[in-house]
Amino acid sequence: MRTIMAIVLMLGVMSMARAQNLTDDQGRKQGRWITEYPEGELESEGLYVDDMKVGVWKTYHANGVIWIVEEYNEEGQLDGLHMEVNGNGSVTVIENYALGLQDGKQVYLHRTGRFKRVVTYVEGKIEGPDQKYYETGQLQEEIVYKNGVRQGQASWYHISGELSLQYTYVDGQLEGEMRSYYKEGGIKAIGYFKDNEFEGSYKEFHPSGLIKLEGTYKKGLKQGDWVEYDEEGNELNRERYVQGELKD
Repeated sequence: MRTIMAIVLMLGVMSMARAQNLTDDQGRKQGRWITEYPEGELESEGLYVDDMKVGVWKTYHANGVIWIVEEYNEEGQLDGLHMEVNGNGSVTVIENYALGLQDGKQVYLHRTGRFKRVVTYVEGKIEGPDQKYYETGQLQEEIVYKNGVRQGQASWYHISGELSLQYTYVDGQLEGEMRSYYKEGGIKAIGYFKDNEFEGSYKEFHPSGLIKLEGTYKKGLKQGDWVEYDEEGNELNRERYVQGELKD
């Protein structure tokens, strides 16, 4: 009896092996499908229906560690989880999809497991804050989106946590004041944007707070006198520009 059962099981396994990587009379992939690395290690596995991926698909690193797990709906669209793992087994990407579009919270991780980027999508468009982080876990930058378009204040930070740069978006365009800061906290530069270009007064400062450089922009081009100062406030150099071109 045991011998018969063993033969039945062996035939079942052989049948399953034969039932993979099949195509129909129209050449469309159907059923269980696997791919292998040149040395024979399993590379990927999942199901096809009429040449479309459906259900859960898995991809592996050559060392056997899972690499990608993703879910497809009956239309062959990414729908659900998309996860990526590095060769050491650490999760690096956790994305969510609906009907082929990113939808919901998306998380990207450093190899240490700390956040690298956290952002939310709604029907394929970023909505709300898009936050990026240093490997230390400290926030690196934050930009707010509305319906996929940058909107409002954007901020960048030094790795130590102090504010580095700050400016504002209006309907995806840089508008208004821009300020950058030294790591120690003093203002490094102040400028202004209009229609995504520098416009008007621009100043850079020494760490002491005294002006280092000052001039004017017009439609993103240097215009008029640009003056450079030393740390004592003495003029070092003066240049004159017309529509971005240096004049003698």
